[in-house]
Amino acid sequence: MRLVRWLMVPVLGFLGACIDLDQVSQVKDLRLLAVKSDPPDLLYSFLHIIPPEQRGGIPLGPYNVTTQVLLVDPKGRDVEVSMRLCPEDTQLAGCAGYRLRDAAPPQQINALRPYLDPVTVTRKADLAVGGEISVPSFNMNFSDHAVDYMLPHDVNGELDLITALGFSALPSVVVRARIPDTGEEVVAFKRFSLNLDVSPETLPAQARELLEGLFIALTGTGFCPPGTGPLDDVQCVKQKQPNHNPSLQRVLYMRGGDYLRVDAGYRDDPTSAGQFQDVTGRITVAPGEPIRLRPIVGDADREAYQGLNFDLQSRKIELRNFTEDLVFSWFATVGVPDAQSTEQFTSDPDAVWTVSPDAPDGPAQVWVIVRDQRGGVDWRRLDFDVLTVPDEDPDEGALLDGFEDATGVDIDP
Repeated sequence: MRLVRWLMVPVLGFLGACIDLDQVSQVKDLRLLAVKSDPPDLLYSFLHIIPPEQRGGIPLGPYNVTTQVLLVDPKGRDVEVSMRLCPEDTQLAGCAGYRLRDAAPPQQINALRPYLDPVTVTRKADLAVGGEISVPSFNMNFSDHAVDYMLPHDVNGELDLITALGFSALPSVVVRARIPDTGEEVVAFKRFSLNLDVSPETLPAQARELLEGLFIALTGTGFCPPGTGPLDDVQCVKQKQPNHNPSLQRVLYMRGGDYLRVDAGYRDDPTSAGQFQDVTGRITVAPGEPIRLRPIVGDADREAYQGLNFDLQSRKIELRNFTEDLVFSWFATVGVPDAQSTEQFTSDPDAVWTVSPDAPDGPAQVWVIVRDQRGGVDWRRLDFDVLTVPDEDPDEGALLDGFEDATGVDIDP
């Protein structure tokens, strides 16, 4: 019987309360730990809301998306990996059985078809790095016709303009990893966003007037005045800024499990106090030893953004201003990274990784993954070597040699 484990990468955090943390954090079998789209957020031109035949031949795109995966098999086996595009947010499990819309224009179908067939490779897990598998990136270069297809449509196949203005289109990449010898399989899908590029200052006057009128009808407010900053808490439509993946700049470590809670927005560099050191190369640890780990992200990684919120009391759609709240998850081949939390995702960056007391000598790996909860992801692998320090049984005579008793007489062992 084939073993299939489904991993919904964007919503895995909701499972933290019902899955035993030790089972989730310890990497013992084939695991798809994360999938990254770069960029996680594509902005498409306002011209896409105009029928193609009315665009005057203005070229749009191309729009490039690259997908990477963090895939691990600590048993060192050959793994078959495939990736494909799922062009619409669908309820089909893993996009299985998806068919292109029959009513779509032929140029849209032809533009997307190359990305619907899975690209498959077979790679061997590298035990020197915890079984991590080097998987080639999946690159997609979308034309204007491909983007036209992926935008929201109504039941008649026409562009759903209101949905396109207020909400992201969410195509996804489906990743399957399979052990050919056993049939064991893990599946993940990673959504990326398509959002209308709202840049009032660069829009032609007629297009600006059209878009602003639509936003006023939808939210009751128009474009912000020039000079409005991304962090300004104002009720007007800001210039759309694309989301970026967060960046794990470094990871620090300190021996011992003493825990000092830090604010999720910390900026201080704790290496200056001599408590932490950068994880570089391979760090030697002992069985049972606790190691405190702290990831450092980029200063600009907590991005400001604007979204729509439905107010239940007024029954109206309103604009809301947000700032990203980064969350972290930890995985290890040996021992348990407790992350000071009973949840798999935690906004507290620190974790204490305790090496298993019975860990054999040899390599051990820890992975940290950061997510911005809007589709942005980054990760880093930390390499350690477990080394058992032998218990010494010193010669008793050697210890007593040269000592005197209370009477001043040399002790002859």
